Amino acid sequence: MNLQRYSDQFDDSDVIAHSSPLEANAHRTNGRDSAPNLQGQRIGPCTLLGVLAEGSRGWLYRARRVDNGARMVVQFLDQPDADLYDLRRTPLQHSSLWPVQGAGTYAGRSYLLSPELVAPALFEFDLADERSVNESVRLLLPVIDAVAVLHRHGLLHLRLSPANVRIVRQHAVLMDVGTSRYLHGRSNVGWSGPSQHTPWLAPEQRDIGTRVSKQTDVYGLGLLLLAAVSAQSPAAFDGLPREAWRERAPLVPNAVWQICMRALQPEPSERFPDAAAMALDLRQYTTRIRSPSPRNGWSDRVWQRLQQALR
Repeated sequence: MNLQRYSDQFDDSDVIAHSSPLEANAHRTNGRDSAPNLQGQRIGPCTLLGVLAEGSRGWLYRARRVDNGARMVVQFLDQPDADLYDLRRTPLQHSSLWPVQGAGTYAGRSYLLSPELVAPALFEFDLADERSVNESVRLLLPVIDAVAVLHRHGLLHLRLSPANVRIVRQHAVLMDVGTSRYLHGRSNVGWSGPSQHTPWLAPEQRDIGTRVSKQTDVYGLGLLLLAAVSAQSPAAFDGLPREAWRERAPLVPNAVWQICMRALQPEPSERFPDAAAMALDLRQYTTRIRSPSPRNGWSDRVWQRLQQALR
């Protein structure tokens, strides 16, 4: 499945509608200088069109390739980081990894270049199309496999949230691969931020200088899975004792719940060792259940509620 072609399937009205709310907030920064006005500047193979958003690593700009007119996103990085993903060193191929197509330097600032993707994020898609628990598991499995590809190449994603999972024609795609970090053969690396209390960060990501590892990504994947199968944001579980979590998600099968809870252990060493191990357990679960047809989402939920009532 070649996902790069999806970046060219939208017209300008789609791009404007997607970008305008972000551009309206372009100068609301978190300690970062306002975005420079670079409209019309040539950056590598692209011409910049305007500010898209403020990312965790720096400003993002909409751009258009000069050679074929394809719409792109240029992400500038606030600071050089030798641990960040290097496209030339590690080419990545997976149908659920949105590609990084280039990198370079402009006015002393490093940047990454990717095709623009206008598609709903994970929760936006959920609101528009309710699915059964088992369908949600199948939707997220390719994303977990994609993180496993990063792990095999010694990379950590570290920003696994619904905003970075987009749904393209019933297929989940992982964004923000360009800011993944190398382990360089180590079991963990120092966390450089952002540091804040949010339900989407693992406990070890809440303080600068702590060590992060593949198990940090496993925690993020566990939160994505919990959100998808329970149809609730992790904010609904934040601050609650662990024993109360199950009451918030009574329809989740025990096998899936156990996978979520192992991924979400507070101590990294008690989680799955990496994304591949988590994907293996989930795939074993999917092979044990009946494969639902696209029309069975509603009936699956009715059956799950009946089972719950009979317990």
